[in-house]
Amino acid sequence: MEFAEWPGQDAVEVTGDVTFLYDNVPADGGVIIDLELEGGKSERLLFAPFYWGDDSEERWQLYSKIQEVELGDRVTAVGQRTERGVELDEITILNR
Repeated sequence: MEFAEWPGQDAVEVTGDVTFLYDNVPADGGVIIDLELEGGKSERLLFAPFYWGDDSEERWQLYSKIQEVELGDRVTAVGQRTERGVELDEITILNR
């Protein structure tokens, strides 16, 4: 599935190839990942810095997964739609 919206929520799932990866300060989060989807579409994935308040174990586990992502990887991501992009709740590397 390339893009799916779940009815009644702002949650989305996207699958694409990583074309841009920016980790502002690798110790505190603050990550931007751009994906190229099929059909020439793109999507921006966002992970807010930990100093914004939520430093739960679940977020640290997600951040560990994000740190494994490399340019060119094919990933599936789930998150909440915002004006700036998709705030990540989950990311899975499908292949390198």
